[in-house]
Amino acid sequence: MHEHNSWFLIAHEDLGLAKLALREGFYNGCAYHAQQAAEKALKGYLAFKQHKLIRTHDLIVLLDTCATEYDFSFISLKPAIIFLQP
Repeated sequence: MHEHNSWFLIAHEDLGLAKLALREGFYNGCAYHAQQAAEKALKGYLAFKQHKLIRTHDLIVLLDTCATEYDFSFISLKPAIIFLQP
């Protein structure tokens, strides 16, 4: 399996956990797994682009890297990313 697929698989699992936590009323768990899903999805995109792994949990840094180095349309996600940023 390619590295980016591993990131996307884990992101998908975190998103599922976020949805489950939301449905059960575990809002802190929902927020945590939503942030984790976004982080892993962004890292997956960067891995797909063969970008060197950025060892950070900072969603803004990851998003800005995606937007400035590969696809500026990522910038439209910034309001959502700011909301997820701890």
